[in-house]
Formats: sequence, structure tokens, C-alpha cells
Amino acid sequence: MELSAKGTNRRRRLFLTIGASAVALLTFSGCTPVSGPPTSGPPTSSAPTHTTSSAPSIFGQINGDFVFASGVGAWETTLTIAPDGSFTGHMHDTDMGATGPGYPNGTETVCDFSGHFRVISQINQYEYSLVLVDLAQQGTPNDQSFKDGTMYVVGTPYGVADGRIFTLYLPGHPVAALPDGYLSWVQGSGALDISATTLPFWGLYNNSQQQGFAGPR
Repeated sequence: MELSAKGTNRRRRLFLTIGASAVALLTFSGCTPVSGPPTSGPPTSSAPTHTTSSAPSIFGQINGDFVFASGVGAWETTLTIAPDGSFTGHMHDTDMGATGPGYPNGTETVCDFSGHFRVISQINQYEYSLVLVDLAQQGTPNDQSFKDGTMYVVGTPYGVADGRIFTLYLPGHPVAALPDGYLSWVQGSGALDISATTLPFWGLYNNSQQQGFAGPR
């Protein structure tokens, strides 16, 4: 009976040890998911929280292109961001009046480019701060070629070039809290109605150049 009691105690201690280890393993392997875009309420002011690991999650929620345009003139820059933060883009500017010998159909300035954004921090529930990690373009600026009566000139990634820090705006962002530099572009192009109180689409803002893209809804 004494041996049986000792065996029972050993088994009880073994079960308790295994149970405690299992609880600890589950606790340390837990993950916190990143929530989707909020749909109402003002931004929550707080110190920036580093969220580099959430970059694939926030970029992965974007489904469509960003467009930078003025609403005046035949030019625009489009940008497509992949879930990993890499992007491709295209800029074109058509001037039918810029003609000459060999190009009676006008001039078109074009630029194809690519690069990569990385999340620096989440500013609040509607904003992420991004850094432009790299940017490359096809061709040499100002190089010219001729085809079908049109002169093609290699341009630059207008709206992205000369930028370093960008802000990503989520749908639902209160318009009153957006910078004037961003609003001047998206309202001027007609993407955002001047009576809107919240942003109905994703936004991208080149902070230093004060240039704003309207994204997908």
C-alpha cells in the first residue's frame, strides 16, 4: 500500500508538471491579429506604435490602384501596392499641342517605375506612417523616341519621386483631420466630394512634396 501511494503521488506530480508546461507553451505562442479598417469615430491620438510586422496585413487589405491627378490636363500617376509593400506604377502626360517635324500627333511623357514601402509606425486607427525604401524607373529621364507620329519622352515617377516619408490613410478617416495639402489634390481632382465628412477610400500622401493619391474604396 505504501508503494502504491508513492506511485500515485509521482504520477500526480508528473501530470501537474505537464499541465503547467502546456499552459506556458500556449501563452508564449499566442499571436495578436491586426484589425481591419475602422468605419466610424474620430482618430485616436496616441504615441506612434511600431508595427513593422503588421505591414503585410495592412497592405494586404488594399484592393485596387492609387491615382494621383489634378483633374486638369491629361496626366496622372497610378500606383499598385502589393501585400508585401512592394509597388509598381505608371505615369503619363499627354500634350497633343506639343508637335513638330516627325511627331504631328503630339508628345507623351511616360514613366514606368517600381519600389517598396515599409511601415514605420501606426499613428492612430486611421493612419500609418510609411518610409519609401527604394524606387527605380525604366529608362533615362528626357530620353526621346518616336512612334506613329508621336514623340515619347521618358519622365519621372511624379507624386512618388523626391518623397521619403508617406502617410497611408484608411477609409473612414475624418476629412476635418486630413492635411490641406492632401485635400487640395483629392478634392481638386474630383475624387473626394467637398461635402464629404469621412474619407470613402484609401489615401496615400507624400508628406514632403504635399502630393496626394486617391486609392480604392
